[in-house]
Amino acid sequence: MNGMARTAEVIDSSPHREPHPAARGIFDVGGWLTGGLLLAAWLVTLVAAPTIPLQDVPEWIEQGSMLNRLVLGETGLPVEIKPYPVPNTLITVFAALLLQLVPPEAAARLLSGGVLCLVALGAAVVARVTHVAAGWIATLLFAVVGLSTPFLYGYLAFCLGMGLLALALAQDCRGRITTRRALAWSLLLFFTHAMPFAIYWLWLAWNRVVLERAWSVAAALLPSTLLASWYVGVAMLGVGGIAMAEEPQREWYLLSDIWDRLRWKPFTAAGAGPWRELRWNGEPILPLPPLEIYWLVTTNLLFTVGLIVGIFTALRDRLRSGQAAKRDLVPLLVLLLGFLVAPPVDFFGLINVGERLWIGAVLIAALLARPAPRLIAVLILCALPGHMVTIGTALSMPAAAPTPASKTPPLWHPFTIAVSGHFEALRRVESGTSARITPGYATGPLRNR
Repeated sequence: MNGMARTAEVIDSSPHREPHPAARGIFDVGGWLTGGLLLAAWLVTLVAAPTIPLQDVPEWIEQGSMLNRLVLGETGLPVEIKPYPVPNTLITVFAALLLQLVPPEAAARLLSGGVLCLVALGAAVVARVTHVAAGWIATLLFAVVGLSTPFLYGYLAFCLGMGLLALALAQDCRGRITTRRALAWSLLLFFTHAMPFAIYWLWLAWNRVVLERAWSVAAALLPSTLLASWYVGVAMLGVGGIAMAEEPQREWYLLSDIWDRLRWKPFTAAGAGPWRELRWNGEPILPLPPLEIYWLVTTNLLFTVGLIVGIFTALRDRLRSGQAAKRDLVPLLVLLLGFLVAPPVDFFGLINVGERLWIGAVLIAALLARPAPRLIAVLILCALPGHMVTIGTALSMPAAAPTPASKTPPLWHPFTIAVSGHFEALRRVESGTSARITPGYATGPLRNR
């Protein structure tokens, strides 16, 4: 029997004795309340911050504006619509629709808040499908999948895709997947972002096609697979205007290159932790003494260690008890292997693809493992101060670029995020001017002429 048998029954495999239902209910309410307050704090931040604290969002708003102008027939623009299917399309369309209703900066804030709410909804649904203490698991998934480095960098297409992916996987685990739904989800995810689409494709291909021989699901995946092949073919041939970041050119040495890739993997995984140091023009927005920074870095590392230990222990217990089979772990292991071997800079236009694979692995692990609810609660509560520091920094964003206080470079660490942004993009939208898409941002449906 497949360990991921389609059932809505919730199983708590933790070895401790089941608490009284009333106590368990109060405990779970605490998880939902904590997650709700965290979501509310971030929504207030996105509205109240003097400048939206997400790096790339202005670029996507500008592309939404140019998409509107192209659809309305304006000529002379330096961009055009790509003549082939492209992921990252949906977020550009949403930006274009919002710009029909509100000014550019309001559109940026609404789009970011909407994406964050969708991720929170996806986390809640996954938690309700698979766990007893759903509130704490939902809060954990929201923090790891939603409040991650990609969100702060403004990778809204990826974040939107992860929220949709969570809903799609939860539907499959409930046993409600049909051929039509598999077709619809795969196409929707393809036009949202390549990574969530690939994870969904891997999940269905293994669990439904390979293990269950559900050939109707294979047929449902065929249209999106053809679209993805078309897109990858364009990228590999180097045509179509797909702009990608490039690895630094240098001599290649086997052992040193392997070390260069692996030594940053623990810090990449620790990006699941609660804290980031946001900087604008190279200067920390919220200056902290070095000792406090070291403590916050340690918090991120300890959070991730606790997360890994909790998931590993829960998976081991489920395998030993027969509630899961080793074959159920294949999608998770594929994502973890991809995380380990992924290049640090670029892969088909994605920056730090390893981090995105890690976030996907955590989401898949939440469907497979049943970590002890008390451990998850402790992890979240210990992480709250780090979240509050990040939120406080975001609320402290200046309305204009700060003047560097000194020529001494600030202390660097792995969780530094530059959020200076491309705010001139919003000004161009307001003034009706246009510019070519800067390198690295031509991953949506538009390209330079």
